[in-house]
Amino acid sequence: MKTTEKKKFRRKAQPPAGYVTVQQAAEYLGICEKSILRYIKYYGLPAAKPAGRYLISRADLERWMKENG
Repeated sequence: MKTTEKKKFRRKAQPPAGYVTVQQAAEYLGICEKSILRYIKYYGLPAAKPAGRYLISRADLERWMKENG
């Protein structure tokens, strides 16, 4: 890389409509991100992991919270 070139950093894309990231789900529920990851791994919170990060459907999150409250 030339010294005059600036390193370009890619911003994380927003999740598709109707989906939230782990961070957004944690903020919404008022808990830490590690808890969301634990719910996914051990307690069956539905999530997909395209492109290396979890995405959670808002509807699935609401349904899971009502059922597992």
